[in-house]
Formats: sequence, structure tokens, C-alpha cells
Amino acid sequence: MIKRNAIEDLPNGWLSVVLSETIDKIPAQDKKVKQKDYLEFGQIPIIDQGQEFIGGYTNDTSKRIECDFR
Repeated sequence: MIKRNAIEDLPNGWLSVVLSETIDKIPAQDKKVKQKDYLEFGQIPIIDQGQEFIGGYTNDTSKRIECDFR
């Protein structure tokens, strides 16, 4: 549900939306790569919660998560 003009000071043409209604949850249980299996170089970057944006790499294409962006 989009709430129009929920915030008075929005620029003309902007909308106020509920964040949870703008995202989709992507199941990734079978896509996890154990940190001990991270490669220094590879085909697929692994994004984790570490200090670096890319924690490592894997060449296991079954671990790839593909998203349909709208």
C-alpha cells in the first residue's frame, strides 16, 4: 500500500512508502557457502556480513542467487 503525502515536506512527485512493502525475501538456505570454503579468487563473489563487501569467492554455480529486479 502506497501512502501518498504521508510526509508533508516531500518534493513534488515523491511518494512515501512502507519499506517492508518494497522488498522481497529471497530464500537462500541451500545457497550458503561455509567461510572455510571461500576462495581468494573465483567466478562468483560471496557477499557476507564481514568487514569487506566481498568476503570471498566460489566457483560452485549451484550457490548462485539470481534475482529478478523490477
